[in-house]
Amino acid sequence: MGSITKQELDAAFVDVRKAYRLLYHYQKRVLDLMQFISDSLPFSFEAGHSRFSSPTPKDKRVDLGRWAWDWLNLYLYEFHFGTTKIDGKKISFSIVLQSDTGFFDKEATAKTKIDVSKFVKPEISKTCLIFVAGYNHWNEEILACPNKYLSKDNTYVFNEVNEAIGKEKAMLLCAKSYDLSLFVDEESTLAQIDDFNLFCSAIGLAIKDMTVEVASSRSNNNDGL
Repeated sequence: MGSITKQELDAAFVDVRKAYRLLYHYQKRVLDLMQFISDSLPFSFEAGHSRFSSPTPKDKRVDLGRWAWDWLNLYLYEFHFGTTKIDGKKISFSIVLQSDTGFFDKEATAKTKIDVSKFVKPEISKTCLIFVAGYNHWNEEILACPNKYLSKDNTYVFNEVNEAIGKEKAMLLCAKSYDLSLFVDEESTLAQIDDFNLFCSAIGLAIKDMTVEVASSRSNNNDGL
């Protein structure tokens, strides 16, 4: 433990209390957003996975030698919404919360997760949601190391079709990163969902059944006449 005065600690702990209260509001907003996205799509939340560190320990599994990140799981966290059949395909869908790209943006090969002073500055790094959808293919590594796969336009596509065994055996995966600040309200959130669905549709994937949506829209228009 470094040398520090009581007055300096008192001032620092004020920031700690502010940080915890800010984190509460941030995480609540994220959880509410995940629920809204789930309600807006034919997927239901199924499981969550800490992707930057181990899950928060409890009971006798607590080890005080573990790094502090194990108690801060939402730094990089996967919300997995399971598998749903859409347009005849069983589609898997996840959203990865990347609360801070600072570690991943650092290009140094010797970087370490516990030396936060070497992360890219908060003013430069970003807070993102990474949408991932797959058919007959799933890539666990992109959930833990998204920047390794995302291109400069923040997208990734895996498209492998073996014509000899038919298109139903195609292996497809799409991922796209969005700044969390784009999800301002329900309308803007639906716009990002539509954008990802359109992006996936280019290789034959979809995260919602467009035929059902079109039919519903026509029905609503007829009701209004």
